[in-house]
Amino acid sequence: MSQPQIFLCPSDRFPDAAGLLVGAGPSAGERFLAHARQTGLSIERLLCMGEPTGKLLCAVLPIVAPGRTAMIATSEPTSLEKAELLGALIAHAAQLVSSEVDLSQALVPPERILESHAFECAGFSKLATLAYLERPMPRLFAPTLPPLAEGWSIESVDLSREGVREALCTLLNRTYEQTLDCPELAGIRKTADVLEGHARAGTGVRWWVTLRDHAGNAQGLALLNAAVADGTSELVYFGLAPEARGKGLGIALLTRAIGAVTRERRGTVVLAMDTRNAPARKLYAQLGFREVAQRVALIKRS
Repeated sequence: MSQPQIFLCPSDRFPDAAGLLVGAGPSAGERFLAHARQTGLSIERLLCMGEPTGKLLCAVLPIVAPGRTAMIATSEPTSLEKAELLGALIAHAAQLVSSEVDLSQALVPPERILESHAFECAGFSKLATLAYLERPMPRLFAPTLPPLAEGWSIESVDLSREGVREALCTLLNRTYEQTLDCPELAGIRKTADVLEGHARAGTGVRWWVTLRDHAGNAQGLALLNAAVADGTSELVYFGLAPEARGKGLGIALLTRAIGAVTRERRGTVVLAMDTRNAPARKLYAQLGFREVAQRVALIKRS
């Protein structure tokens, strides 16, 4: 074959390229395309490497998300040579969306060493290994709520109220101080963009609560969203300000937030956490979460 070309996938090759993305053939690609249409996932930037009318070597789909981030989905390389070719395609995809995002990212199973190598060839660096945890919906909801320290309270968040978004940005910054959960991300994106990403994740149904001290100052927050598919709910963010840590407030906050989700029968609660964050892992275990998978997170700044 002549020198491989990089090109936007023509519509008549979508099933082939989508099949590469999901690691199967055109039939699986058709199912992926149907899912994309159903969920509103844009495939207009589906990139291929190979021959426009012949064999495709690899495929990459950059998915721009709210909050100025992009997730990069790729086919899986089967050799070092193909990983390096894939790296060139990934770099092209990241460049394609660079004016719209501050951060491109990928989540790769730890065993896919060649895929990680492809991202590294494209200028991505490893951020962390993430553990994916889930807490199944109990058959009967009979929560045991840990006591909340005297003078502390939990308040629902109403994003439509004036000044709430600005206050949440301030709180996000405070809860990220000395964090053990992907601290390398600090300062890469504007906090307002981070909040926008959390707000627009999922279906739009939210269970957001803040933790307040005796003076009414916000000292923590838990953000749960209904997921787009599978009837699950996702804990998209949880954090405490430094002065609220180590007092048993985290489990009290999370138990009440998850209780609201459970009462509405919103299914399994899922989350992702940095495996280096031992205190968080202990807390989640106390709440009944169990690990179901791991992914290596790789990032590239625009």
